[in-house]
Amino acid sequence: MRFQIFPAVLAATFLLLWPAPSRAVVHAGDSAPTFIKNRLDIGGGVPHAGDTLSLGPFLGKVLILNLFGYNCPFCLGDGASVEQDLNQHYQQTAPGKVLVLGADLYNGTASNVDSYRSSTGATYPLLLQGASPTGGNFSTIFGPFDNFVILNSSGVVRYHAADKWPHGNRFHLNELLATVDSLVANIASAEGGGTPGPSLRVFPTPFRGSAQVEFQVPAGSGDARVEIYSMEGRRVANLTLGSAGGVVRTSWDGRVADGSRAPSGVYVVLARAEGLSLRRRVVFLR
Repeated sequence: MRFQIFPAVLAATFLLLWPAPSRAVVHAGDSAPTFIKNRLDIGGGVPHAGDTLSLGPFLGKVLILNLFGYNCPFCLGDGASVEQDLNQHYQQTAPGKVLVLGADLYNGTASNVDSYRSSTGATYPLLLQGASPTGGNFSTIFGPFDNFVILNSSGVVRYHAADKWPHGNRFHLNELLATVDSLVANIASAEGGGTPGPSLRVFPTPFRGSAQVEFQVPAGSGDARVEIYSMEGRRVANLTLGSAGGVVRTSWDGRVADGSRAPSGVYVVLARAEGLSLRRRVVFLR
Protein backbone atom coordinates (compact mmCIF):
# COMPACT_ATOMS: atom_id res chain seq x y z
CA MET A 1 0.00 0.00 0.00
CA ARG A 2 1.39 3.38 -0.97
CA PHE A 3 1.11 6.37 1.36
CA GLN A 4 0.17 9.78 0.07
CA ILE A 5 0.82 13.11 1.80
CA PHE A 6 -2.16 15.31 1.11
CA PRO A 7 -1.54 18.95 0.12
CA ALA A 8 -3.39 20.26 3.19
CA VAL A 9 -1.14 18.26 5.53
CA LEU A 10 1.92 19.48 3.65
CA ALA A 11 0.76 23.09 3.90
CA ALA A 12 0.07 22.76 7.61
CA THR A 13 3.52 21.32 8.19
CA PHE A 14 5.06 24.20 6.22
CA LEU A 15 3.21 26.77 8.32
CA LEU A 16 4.35 25.12 11.55
CA LEU A 17 7.96 25.17 10.47
CA TRP A 18 7.88 28.68 8.99
CA PRO A 19 9.04 31.30 11.51
CA ALA A 20 6.24 33.48 12.88
CA PRO A 21 6.36 37.15 11.84
CA SER A 22 8.01 39.39 14.39
CA ARG A 23 5.69 41.48 16.55
CA ALA A 24 6.14 44.65 18.50
CA VAL A 25 7.08 44.26 22.14
CA VAL A 26 6.23 47.85 23.07
CA HIS A 27 2.75 49.31 22.68
CA ALA A 28 0.78 52.37 23.76
CA GLY A 29 1.12 52.82 27.49
CA ASP A 30 4.55 51.15 27.69
CA SER A 31 7.81 52.92 28.40
CA ALA A 32 10.06 52.92 25.34
CA PRO A 33 13.44 51.20 25.73
CA THR A 34 16.48 53.35 25.18
CA PHE A 35 18.56 53.07 22.01
CA ILE A 36 21.85 54.28 20.63
CA LYS A 37 22.26 54.62 16.87
CA ASN A 38 24.47 56.49 14.45
CA ARG A 39 22.78 59.36 12.69
CA LEU A 40 23.19 60.23 9.02
CA ASP A 41 25.85 62.87 8.39
CA ILE A 42 26.54 64.52 5.04
CA GLY A 43 29.51 66.60 6.10
CA GLY A 44 31.64 67.52 3.10
CA GLY A 45 28.80 66.43 0.82
CA VAL A 46 29.54 62.72 1.42
CA PRO A 47 26.88 60.69 3.28
CA HIS A 48 28.36 58.72 6.18
CA ALA A 49 27.62 57.56 9.72
CA GLY A 50 27.99 60.48 12.09
CA ASP A 51 27.72 60.74 15.86
CA THR A 52 25.21 58.74 17.88
CA LEU A 53 21.81 59.63 19.32
CA SER A 54 19.98 57.98 22.20
CA LEU A 55 16.63 58.44 23.90
CA GLY A 56 18.03 60.44 26.81
CA PRO A 57 18.32 63.88 25.13
CA PHE A 58 14.68 63.64 23.99
CA LEU A 59 13.22 63.15 27.47
CA GLY A 60 11.29 66.21 28.58
CA LYS A 61 10.03 66.72 25.01
CA VAL A 62 7.41 65.06 22.82
CA LEU A 63 9.14 62.72 20.34
CA ILE A 64 7.64 61.65 17.01
CA LEU A 65 9.32 58.53 15.62
CA ASN A 66 9.11 58.05 11.84
CA LEU A 67 10.14 54.42 11.28
CA PHE A 68 10.72 54.14 7.55
CA GLY A 69 12.41 52.07 4.86
CA TYR A 70 14.76 54.07 2.68
CA ASN A 71 13.05 52.93 -0.55
CA CYS A 72 9.63 51.94 0.83
CA PRO A 73 7.04 53.50 -1.54
CA PHE A 74 4.62 54.26 1.30
CA CYS A 75 7.38 55.92 3.33
CA LEU A 76 8.52 58.00 0.38
CA GLY A 77 4.93 59.03 -0.31
CA ASP A 78 4.37 60.15 3.28
CA GLY A 79 7.81 61.70 3.75
CA ALA A 80 7.13 65.22 2.48
CA SER A 81 4.13 65.58 4.81
CA VAL A 82 6.16 64.29 7.76
CA GLU A 83 8.65 67.09 7.11
CA GLN A 84 6.17 69.88 6.39
CA ASP A 85 3.11 69.03 8.50
CA LEU A 86 4.92 67.60 11.53
CA ASN A 87 8.55 68.72 11.69
CA GLN A 88 8.17 72.24 10.31
CA HIS A 89 4.75 72.72 11.87
CA TYR A 90 5.97 72.03 15.40
CA GLN A 91 9.20 73.94 14.92
CA GLN A 92 6.95 76.98 14.50
CA THR A 93 4.14 76.22 16.94
CA ALA A 94 6.01 74.40 19.74
CA PRO A 95 9.72 75.15 19.29
CA GLY A 96 11.87 72.98 21.53
CA LYS A 97 8.86 71.01 22.79
CA VAL A 98 8.31 68.60 19.88
CA LEU A 99 11.03 66.79 17.97
CA VAL A 100 10.88 64.39 15.02
CA LEU A 101 13.33 61.52 14.64
CA GLY A 102 13.55 59.04 11.75
CA ALA A 103 15.06 55.55 11.77
CA ASP A 104 15.70 53.38 8.70
CA LEU A 105 14.30 49.87 9.21
CA TYR A 106 15.79 48.59 5.95
CA ASN A 107 19.36 48.83 7.29
CA GLY A 108 20.47 50.71 4.20
CA THR A 109 23.80 52.37 3.70
CA ALA A 110 24.38 56.03 4.46
CA SER A 111 23.93 56.75 0.75
CA ASN A 112 20.61 54.86 0.74
CA VAL A 113 19.28 56.88 3.68
CA ASP A 114 20.57 60.09 2.12
CA SER A 115 18.46 59.31 -0.95
CA TYR A 116 15.40 59.15 1.34
CA ARG A 117 16.40 62.48 2.86
CA SER A 118 16.75 64.07 -0.58
CA SER A 119 13.45 62.63 -1.86
CA THR A 120 11.37 63.70 1.14
CA GLY A 121 13.14 66.93 2.13
CA ALA A 122 13.67 65.64 5.68
CA THR A 123 15.62 68.06 7.87
CA TYR A 124 15.15 66.14 11.14
CA PRO A 125 17.77 63.57 12.29
CA LEU A 126 17.79 60.22 10.48
CA LEU A 127 19.24 57.16 12.20
CA LEU A 128 21.06 54.38 10.37
CA GLN A 129 20.65 50.61 10.86
CA GLY A 130 17.33 50.97 12.65
CA ALA A 131 16.63 47.22 12.53
CA SER A 132 20.10 46.13 13.62
CA PRO A 133 20.26 44.38 17.02
CA THR A 134 23.23 46.59 17.89
CA GLY A 135 22.01 49.68 19.73
CA GLY A 136 18.37 48.63 19.94
CA ASN A 137 16.30 46.99 17.20
CA PHE A 138 13.42 49.35 16.36
CA SER A 139 11.79 46.58 14.31
CA THR A 140 11.64 44.32 17.36
CA ILE A 141 10.67 47.12 19.73
CA PHE A 142 7.87 48.66 17.66
CA GLY A 143 7.23 46.06 14.94
CA PRO A 144 8.42 45.67 11.34
CA PHE A 145 7.64 47.87 8.34
CA ASP A 146 6.62 51.52 8.22
CA ASN A 147 5.33 52.92 11.50
CA PHE A 148 4.74 56.10 13.50
CA VAL A 149 5.18 56.23 17.27
CA ILE A 150 4.76 59.17 19.65
CA LEU A 151 6.46 59.30 23.05
CA ASN A 152 5.48 61.75 25.75
CA SER A 153 7.97 63.83 27.70
CA SER A 154 8.57 60.90 30.07
CA GLY A 155 9.38 58.44 27.27
CA VAL A 156 6.03 56.62 27.45
CA VAL A 157 4.39 55.53 24.17
CA ARG A 158 1.15 57.46 23.66
CA TYR A 159 0.54 56.57 20.00
CA HIS A 160 1.50 53.44 18.08
CA ALA A 161 0.21 53.37 14.49
CA ALA A 162 0.98 49.68 13.94
CA ASP A 163 -1.42 48.81 16.77
CA LYS A 164 -4.26 50.33 14.73
CA TRP A 165 -3.37 50.34 11.03
CA PRO A 166 -1.95 47.83 8.53
CA HIS A 167 1.35 48.12 6.70
CA GLY A 168 1.11 50.74 3.97
CA ASN A 169 -1.66 52.70 5.70
CA ARG A 170 -0.07 54.00 8.89
CA PHE A 171 0.32 57.73 8.25
CA HIS A 172 -2.81 59.41 9.65
CA LEU A 173 -1.90 63.06 10.08
CA ASN A 174 -5.04 64.00 12.01
CA GLU A 175 -4.32 61.34 14.65
CA LEU A 176 -0.67 62.32 14.94
CA LEU A 177 -1.48 66.02 15.31
CA ALA A 178 -4.23 65.38 17.84
CA THR A 179 -1.95 63.20 19.98
CA VAL A 180 0.99 65.62 19.86
CA ASP A 181 -1.20 68.67 20.51
CA SER A 182 -2.68 67.05 23.62
CA LEU A 183 0.81 66.22 24.93
CA VAL A 184 2.09 69.73 24.18
CA ALA A 185 -0.93 71.18 26.00
CA ASN A 186 0.03 69.14 29.04
CA ILE A 187 3.58 70.53 28.89
CA ALA A 188 2.29 74.09 28.44
CA SER A 189 -0.08 73.66 31.37
CA ALA A 190 2.79 72.49 33.56
CA GLU A 191 4.88 75.46 32.43
CA GLY A 192 2.10 77.99 32.96
CA GLY A 193 0.64 78.11 29.44
CA GLY A 194 1.57 80.40 26.57
CA THR A 195 0.29 81.93 23.36
CA PRO A 196 0.68 79.81 20.20
CA GLY A 197 2.85 81.38 17.52
CA PRO A 198 1.98 81.82 13.84
CA SER A 199 1.69 78.58 11.88
CA LEU A 200 0.37 77.14 8.64
CA ARG A 201 -1.00 73.62 8.18
CA VAL A 202 -2.09 72.13 4.85
CA PHE A 203 -3.50 68.59 4.91
CA PRO A 204 -3.84 65.96 3.68
CA THR A 205 -1.06 65.73 1.15
CA PRO A 206 -1.32 64.24 -1.40
CA PHE A 207 -5.06 65.00 -1.84
CA ARG A 208 -7.73 64.43 -4.49
CA GLY A 209 -10.87 66.07 -3.15
CA SER A 210 -9.79 69.11 -1.17
CA ALA A 211 -6.93 70.17 1.11
CA GLN A 212 -7.65 71.89 4.39
CA VAL A 213 -5.71 75.07 5.20
CA GLU A 214 -5.29 76.28 8.79
CA PHE A 215 -3.47 79.57 9.32
CA GLN A 216 -2.69 80.66 12.88
CA VAL A 217 -2.74 84.46 12.79
CA PRO A 218 -1.52 86.60 15.70
CA ALA A 219 -3.95 89.21 17.00
CA GLY A 220 -3.68 92.53 15.20
CA SER A 221 -2.29 91.04 11.99
CA GLY A 222 -5.14 92.30 9.84
CA ASP A 223 -6.72 90.31 7.02
CA ALA A 224 -5.25 86.92 6.08
CA ARG A 225 -4.71 85.91 2.48
CA VAL A 226 -4.03 82.45 1.13
CA GLU A 227 -2.77 81.99 -2.44
CA ILE A 228 -1.90 78.87 -4.41
CA TYR A 229 1.12 78.90 -6.73
CA SER A 230 2.52 76.44 -9.21
CA MET A 231 6.13 75.36 -8.80
CA GLU A 232 6.96 77.73 -11.65
CA GLY A 233 5.76 80.66 -9.53
CA ARG A 234 2.44 81.27 -11.32
CA ARG A 235 -0.53 82.07 -9.08
CA VAL A 236 -3.36 79.65 -9.82
CA ALA A 237 -5.87 80.41 -7.03
CA ASN A 238 -6.53 83.18 -4.51
CA LEU A 239 -8.36 82.71 -1.21
CA THR A 240 -8.97 85.93 0.75
CA LEU A 241 -9.92 85.52 4.39
CA GLY A 242 -10.94 87.98 7.05
CA SER A 243 -9.24 87.67 10.43
CA ALA A 244 -9.12 89.32 13.81
CA GLY A 245 -6.49 86.89 15.05
CA GLY A 246 -6.67 83.18 15.85
CA VAL A 247 -6.96 80.21 13.52
CA VAL A 248 -8.27 80.98 10.02
CA ARG A 249 -9.54 77.99 8.08
CA THR A 250 -10.26 77.46 4.41
CA SER A 251 -9.76 74.76 1.79
CA TRP A 252 -8.56 74.35 -1.77
CA ASP A 253 -10.39 71.92 -4.06
CA GLY A 254 -7.71 71.85 -6.76
CA ARG A 255 -9.49 74.37 -8.98
CA VAL A 256 -7.76 77.32 -10.61
CA ALA A 257 -9.09 80.84 -11.19
CA ASP A 258 -11.30 79.90 -14.19
CA GLY A 259 -12.95 77.03 -12.27
CA SER A 260 -11.17 74.20 -14.07
CA ARG A 261 -9.19 71.51 -12.28
CA ALA A 262 -5.48 72.08 -11.94
CA PRO A 263 -3.08 69.47 -13.33
CA SER A 264 -1.70 66.91 -10.91
CA GLY A 265 1.49 68.10 -9.30
CA VAL A 266 3.16 69.95 -6.44
CA TYR A 267 1.81 73.38 -5.48
CA VAL A 268 2.86 76.01 -2.95
CA VAL A 269 0.33 77.35 -0.45
CA LEU A 270 1.33 80.90 0.54
CA ALA A 271 -0.40 82.42 3.58
CA ARG A 272 0.07 86.09 4.37
CA ALA A 273 -0.94 88.57 7.03
CA GLU A 274 0.61 91.86 8.08
CA GLY A 275 4.32 91.25 8.65
CA LEU A 276 3.88 87.49 8.24
CA SER A 277 4.39 85.06 5.33
CA LEU A 278 4.35 81.25 5.57
CA ARG A 279 4.61 78.60 2.85
CA ARG A 280 3.76 74.92 2.60
CA ARG A 281 3.90 72.49 -0.29
CA VAL A 282 0.93 70.31 -1.16
CA VAL A 283 0.55 67.52 -3.73
CA PHE A 284 -2.66 67.49 -5.80
CA LEU A 285 -3.75 64.30 -7.62
CA ARG A 286 -6.56 64.49 -10.16
